[in-house]
Amino acid sequence: MSEQAKAGKGRWTWWVGLGILAVYMAWMLGPYFRSVLIRDAAVTTWINVATSPIYGTVDAELPPLGGRVGADGQIIGVRNERIDSTPLDRAAAEAIRGETALVYLRDRVAELRQLERERLDQRQHNAATLLRSLAIEVDGARAELAFIEQRLALVRSQAERKEELARRGTTALAERDDAMAEVAALELRRVEQENRIAQAKLRYEEIEQGRYLRADGSDPDWADRGTDALRLELGRAEAEVRAAEATLGRARAEVVAERARLVRDSAAAVQAPPGSVIWSMIVGAGATVDVGSPVAQWIDCSRLLIDVPAADVEIALLRKGMPAEVVLEGESRSREAQVLLTRGAASTLGTVDLAAIAKGRRPGVGQVLLALPATPEDVEACPVGIAAYVDFPDIGLIDVLRGRLRL
Repeated sequence: MSEQAKAGKGRWTWWVGLGILAVYMAWMLGPYFRSVLIRDAAVTTWINVATSPIYGTVDAELPPLGGRVGADGQIIGVRNERIDSTPLDRAAAEAIRGETALVYLRDRVAELRQLERERLDQRQHNAATLLRSLAIEVDGARAELAFIEQRLALVRSQAERKEELARRGTTALAERDDAMAEVAALELRRVEQENRIAQAKLRYEEIEQGRYLRADGSDPDWADRGTDALRLELGRAEAEVRAAEATLGRARAEVVAERARLVRDSAAAVQAPPGSVIWSMIVGAGATVDVGSPVAQWIDCSRLLIDVPAADVEIALLRKGMPAEVVLEGESRSREAQVLLTRGAASTLGTVDLAAIAKGRRPGVGQVLLALPATPEDVEACPVGIAAYVDFPDIGLIDVLRGRLRL
């Protein structure tokens, strides 16, 4: 073979190798070039679901999609026209029964207290009468004792004279003995009167201290022990009043709770933060919903995200918090963003979670979510769905190539 033919074949082999290398490089770096050269990213945000707080029927008029939630935070109202008020009626009936029982028991306690006061007044009256009777008895006993002492002095004098005459023999011994016997009898009567006076004084002192006794030591019917049964009954009645008050308090609290439940479950509003945007309505006008049923989707335009399609090798090089430069469609200025979340191609987020998906999303492409600070103008315009160009300044072509080649 000639030298010229060998040179032509070598050049042909070199160009074939260069073409194969170019194809390989395009295959490796194509996703990277596509992500940095084409505006296939999109502005998005999280989708939030508003649920019904009660069972019922939603309003007949739906709010406009894309409208703002008002200051009251209400998206749409839900009413339950068939709510059961039986628990409230039952609680109210229990409260009425408790009030009736309490009135009866309080009247009973008032009657027992009145009876106790009457018995106390009667006891004080009887005690005063007994004290006066004892005072009269003591006065009489003292008068009788004074008479006995006078009689005793006289009889004792006569007995002494008869004793003297008996020693002289001028009178009979029998007369002397009779005189001495009469003295002894009067002495006994005096001792008995003194004991009677002492016992009367003792009873007087006991009565003044509130202990009422008859002369034989027994309790009169009107004494304290006669009111023990009344006091016991009064104590039981007062305990029943306290128990009835507690029962009535619980019944009234139940009425308040059931009334609040009836108001709460009769009408309620599906809520979202004021100023958020109504993204979609899941139910139709007049639809019946249960507790926790999804009713609407809303988004918060103050929390903007950028959905960026990216090759898995590029995702492997990104870390949370890394900077990114973003240019929105229709703008020329660059904005700063940060990596919030990365997902490999096998686990990307879709329309269930995000309000908009990048147009570059396709099978085999991973996902990067950027946190984009929103300006007041952004919050007002809510640019969800607008295309965006994204560049990661910390990652270059060489980094991607090394990642592809696992160097």
